[in-house]
Amino acid sequence: MKLTTYIKSIFLSLLTFLLGTQTTYAKTKVIPPQNKVVILVEQNQSFKSLEKVVPPNIGILKEKAKFVVVQGVSAQNCFNFSEGVVGGLANAGGSWLTKLDDLFAKPHFNQFQVKLIDFSSWGATSTSQRLAKYGTPTALKNRIKTLLESPSVNNIKSADEIINYIDDFMLKYANKPPDFGALAYFDELVMTTSKFKGGAYGLEILNNLPPSLNGKTLTKFEASIDDLTDATSGCRFDLQFSDGAQLIFVETKNYAKTTSFSSSFYNQFKAYISNPNLTSLDQIKYFFRANTGITKAERIQKFKNMLLNGSKYEDIYNANQSLFNSLGFSESSYFKALLESNNTTHQFFNFIEIY
Repeated sequence: MKLTTYIKSIFLSLLTFLLGTQTTYAKTKVIPPQNKVVILVEQNQSFKSLEKVVPPNIGILKEKAKFVVVQGVSAQNCFNFSEGVVGGLANAGGSWLTKLDDLFAKPHFNQFQVKLIDFSSWGATSTSQRLAKYGTPTALKNRIKTLLESPSVNNIKSADEIINYIDDFMLKYANKPPDFGALAYFDELVMTTSKFKGGAYGLEILNNLPPSLNGKTLTKFEASIDDLTDATSGCRFDLQFSDGAQLIFVETKNYAKTTSFSSSFYNQFKAYISNPNLTSLDQIKYFFRANTGITKAERIQKFKNMLLNGSKYEDIYNANQSLFNSLGFSESSYFKALLESNNTTHQFFNFIEIY
């Protein structure tokens, strides 16, 4: 009798254990690997440098992965997931280099490079300078690579996207006539790191037009604001569009908040205002990239400060009085009053856009 009772007790204990285990497993939820990876990047570190940072740390990350414990995922699954993430990071750095190699292999890359060397210079660079920088297709590819890797080239789209933009640019505009300005634009794009930042923002705008340019046609790159035959004698615009009735001059400014409005910036703005063909401020668009701290109110205040400094507003007003009269300023003092006020919604400031 005691033996029977003892056996029943063991059986009930075993059954209870098995049922408890089943309940435990039933409550276990398999958590799929997350598709988001958080990468901590030091301030001022270029994202494009990650391909240099990740590979040496792969071994360390794999060692750490062995000790990761994630609720609901086995240690083995956890290791496999972490290892996969490490592999993904390692490959991410080289993906844009592969894309650049692919662009280099396309026929229109070589065709564009030949035209880039041969086009009639607008004066900023000589043929010998262009030959030194990108006299062969390989040299041009390496020039683009160097610019994309430069730590000072920030506040632009990813290297992958920029290469796509360049590919599209070469394919679309290589066969345009010289006065269309595409070759001059690209020549300036690859001139310096600062020019590359500004030009890359222009490519960004061309590939995703702001609402104010939708429905309008790109008609020219990099030509003189005052329509002089020799563009070196006057200031140049970045892009020119047409709405069918009038031309629209576009400036693309990829600035940090702390970047000052230089004397050349002022001279360019004055050249726009002085253009006798400018009858409305709707014909000017200054696009500032929406970098950290850049807002329309802040840009307007910067314009105000520039024009009030040294009474430049008088020169601007006198350069095109009919334009300012159409805006309701019958005297320069009225324009000055606007600049000294807190008003940021006056139609005069409509040419400023953050994008």
